[in-house]
Amino acid sequence: MSHRVLDVTAYTTFDYLQGGASGIDWAEDGVVVLDVESDEDNGVVRLSTELDPTDVDRLDQHADHVEFFPEEARTLASTLREAADRVEEEDIDE
Repeated sequence: MSHRVLDVTAYTTFDYLQGGASGIDWAEDGVVVLDVESDEDNGVVRLSTELDPTDVDRLDQHADHVEFFPEEARTLASTLREAADRVEEEDIDE
């Protein structure tokens, strides 16, 4: 991913995932960097994403983030685990 907004290092949570962006009448897929950081000064956990600007034509280069208080981050983690379990159960059933 060239000209990143997010710093991608050996410590980045996930680099090079598949993702996408969509609008009312368009959708584009591409490589995504996803990082999770804790911001102790503000008491939040930050989830940041950046879609590779070379993969999309409709968006200017940018990164998005969501901030969670600790309990919200735990709820997200639990929901992700439950969704992963459902996907694995579907694979076993097939």
